[in-house]
Amino acid sequence: MKISKLFSVFTITNNQMNDNQIQQALRMASLFKKYLNEELSSNERHELEVWMKTHPKNHEKLIQLIQNRHDLGTEELKVDKIQHAYHRLISRINEEKEVFKPIKRSIKPAYRYIAAAIILIIFSAGLAIIFYNGNENGTNDTIVSVKRELPKGVTLTLSNGKIVDLEEKQSGLVASHENTTIIKGSGNLITYESSVGGGERKATDAMNSLSVSRGKQYQLILPDGSKVWLNAETTISFPVSFNKKERVVSLTGEAYFEVLHASNWSFRVKTREQNGEVLGTTFNISAYPDDAKSLTTLVSGSVKVFDQTSSKLLKPGQLAIKENGGASFLVGSADLEETLAWKNGLLVFKDETIENLTIALARTFDVDFDIDPKIKGQHFGGSFSIKNGLPNLLRSLEQTGAIKFKMNGRRISVMP
Repeated sequence: MKISKLFSVFTITNNQMNDNQIQQALRMASLFKKYLNEELSSNERHELEVWMKTHPKNHEKLIQLIQNRHDLGTEELKVDKIQHAYHRLISRINEEKEVFKPIKRSIKPAYRYIAAAIILIIFSAGLAIIFYNGNENGTNDTIVSVKRELPKGVTLTLSNGKIVDLEEKQSGLVASHENTTIIKGSGNLITYESSVGGGERKATDAMNSLSVSRGKQYQLILPDGSKVWLNAETTISFPVSFNKKERVVSLTGEAYFEVLHASNWSFRVKTREQNGEVLGTTFNISAYPDDAKSLTTLVSGSVKVFDQTSSKLLKPGQLAIKENGGASFLVGSADLEETLAWKNGLLVFKDETIENLTIALARTFDVDFDIDPKIKGQHFGGSFSIKNGLPNLLRSLEQTGAIKFKMNGRRISVMP
């Protein structure tokens, strides 16, 4: 079987792929190649293990291909039918060919190249990959969709790769790293306490990640004392100790930040589509990968949002909207009540479509919705307490007379 038949079609579902996604793809490809060559450092091993654990379906597909006993030969991987938006990615892949040279070890040389190429492809957001599963003349294809999945509950991944279930962990010491101790407080709170002063800050490559699945929320106090509230289906990655120049965290999902002010010590939040930079500021970022846009809402202070082509400086009460794959930001007045409702235990909808409303409910209550096409596009509004539970919320919506719900376990049908 030829290697080129492993990938027969690429289907583009987004209009554009940004440089951050390309760099992330190349980074994981490099780590996987080093893993196969037994060249990973401890920090790199942790980074790769975190990816494997948070992308189980993609990891399983990699293992299946690597363990395949067919002789795939050494023919170069051929990729066809790539639209203009992906030419840059393909050229980067071609440039990397010399990097993935065969080394005589326990895994066949061809697999090293295939595995690295797969990593590049599966990290290209917005792609559906079709793997060849038939024989030489077969036509059976299986479509594998790329979807972000988080571990259930609330988990903390330490720099050594250990995963701590914070819902099962008792209050008290969780772990320690050099001059930083990690403590679980009462309720949904994890705190990083540093024993060194600001003038003695010591940079570290040790990274931790806190993941909150659907139906959960959690609070984090970072090593510098900044506070972060994490909404459902959110992951934040951060160093155990910030360096002297800047404080940088990475976010996927939604979080509310109260950044501790420190002159000449900027705080930066990186998401898939943008960066936000502040000194001492209170703001909310919503950057879910499945949403069509990212939203940055400034409550107090100032924040600069930027990507590789544009930037905007926000004032309190303003909102920056970045369409995923878009080239610029739109700035307008923010509805702080609606934006910050989740942090205060509320869900507030103001003339919201049933599609967007159910997306929020799915994340908050860990359920799935099937919407009858007849009611798609209809708008609803209201303010609901999360602690009152989903059934009460659905009954309130039904009182409008325009909608009905039928619950079957964690799957809910939405009908006119």
